Amino acid sequence: MSDKDNIINTLKETCIDADYYWIAAGAAMVLHGVKLYTRDIDLGCNRKLADQLQ
Repeated sequence: MSDKDNIINTLKETCIDADYYWIAAGAAMVLHGVKLYTRDIDLGCNRKLADQLQ
């Protein structure tokens, strides 16, 4: 399970520019203080990052 600090550290380790993705679902709720933990980190991304990842 991931808490707020774990989510932030995990995203920093990816070295992906935060302007290219957004955080959704449970992880977003943890970051906003609605929940304490989540089991995964759901991300969406823009076309530029999708093309880079592909």
